[in-house]
Amino acid sequence: MFFDYARPPSGLGRFGEYGGRFVPESLVPACDEVEREFRAAWGDPSFRSRLERVLSVYAGRPTPVTPAWRLSAELGITLLLKLEDLLHTGSHKINSALGQALLAQRMGKRRLIAETGAGQHGVATATAAAWLGFAATVFMGERDIERQELNVFRMRMLGAEVVPVSTGSRTLKDAISEALRHWVSSVDDSYYCIGSVMGPHPYPWMVREFQRVIGDEARTQCAAELRTGTPDFVVACIGGGSNAAGTFAGFLDTPAQLVGVEAAGGAAVNAGTTGVLHGFRTKVLQDSHGQISEAHSIAAGLDYPGIGSEHAYLADLGRARYVTVDDHEVVKALRKLGGSEGIFCALEFAHAVAWVLRAVEQGEIPPGATVLLTLSGRGDKDMPTLMESTPVTPPQRQQVIVERSWGFVYAVSLMGTTGERLELAGSGRELATSLRRRTDLPVLAGFGVSSPHHAAKAARYADGVVVGSALMLKVLDGAGPEQLGASVASLRAALDTADG
Repeated sequence: MFFDYARPPSGLGRFGEYGGRFVPESLVPACDEVEREFRAAWGDPSFRSRLERVLSVYAGRPTPVTPAWRLSAELGITLLLKLEDLLHTGSHKINSALGQALLAQRMGKRRLIAETGAGQHGVATATAAAWLGFAATVFMGERDIERQELNVFRMRMLGAEVVPVSTGSRTLKDAISEALRHWVSSVDDSYYCIGSVMGPHPYPWMVREFQRVIGDEARTQCAAELRTGTPDFVVACIGGGSNAAGTFAGFLDTPAQLVGVEAAGGAAVNAGTTGVLHGFRTKVLQDSHGQISEAHSIAAGLDYPGIGSEHAYLADLGRARYVTVDDHEVVKALRKLGGSEGIFCALEFAHAVAWVLRAVEQGEIPPGATVLLTLSGRGDKDMPTLMESTPVTPPQRQQVIVERSWGFVYAVSLMGTTGERLELAGSGRELATSLRRRTDLPVLAGFGVSSPHHAAKAARYADGVVVGSALMLKVLDGAGPEQLGASVASLRAALDTADG
């Protein structure tokens, strides 16, 4: 029954009520051309053969499925890792970038346009363009450029033009918007190489087909590795969802439980409603007026307020389950995987690891279960973020601090941006708890407290909160003394309620 879910979408790219094509009239011919040419190419054995060879001799396919021996023994399960991070450029994005670049060449285009969040798709597109002798222009939010300097440098070294996007949240959402606007004015000689299973039809379907090599390989490899032939769980992280779509495609017609892991601050399936974003209908984070809400994640690229249309459909059908993990769980999982298996994955894919660790602890994954987890990118690019977000005050230093403190001790978590986060970092709880064991002084939590919800949550482990940037932002927005007083009173009430 599940096999039918992987067939081409109906009509204008419909997966149930999701998908479709919601674009300006000027882009309709371009989308029609991409669909027409992709259908012809995908039905052409010579195109498929050339792509398969390029993925083999240039990108490095097939990638292995590797047992995580030490972590499996500790967790009491069999954990298999599909290591897409071993591909050329360091992520699964090269699968689709090469496929779309060859399609662009077939269409007579000589320039690739792309968007990128974490930078991996930008690097893959720049690589494919250099390999074919094409020009490449990559749109990237200014905030992501700051977080992903290494990948920005790599793109430019490969000859690509990287265009900073300063509008909106200055992240992936805004980079896609700018790339679509640019495509309108350059459709004659340019091909838009979308990085995930998003955008107007045929992109969600086409990108899935280029990425399904992950799942098809993994299914064959699991059959050889596992006595049962099929894993009990197939797990992948979700932003737009290209690596998950590719992985799930290989297991849709099996009994395997499919689990997509979203960032807690970008949980479109779990917290979104149906809407239109970037030319397709899907689950979107939005307010009651249909205005798109900002998403948050420590991982650039997972802070996307939507999700691939096929994922929204699979969630409705109940064929796949979508769960969330927070930033703190992600960093802990990344360190756990590195210390246990010597594998340092990107923050995006540590989301999947984090859920497996939690699911085993809570009994969602039973002892003896088999789990396939797709790791689709290396973690080199995330070093600057990790250096800023990993707690750095060791116990000895904490003792010195409390001995020299008076009045109160301020426990600061560096995971997030002051005054901007949607949820407090779990690392604040650990630090405050550790400090309270060392001193009788009040321990106050801060760096990100901006709402009564935050204050109540912090009161579970701290004696109070420090609020700065959130109030300053209100002042900048024109708030007067009465409004500021009301905000402080609401925070105080939340603390009192939590104490009671």
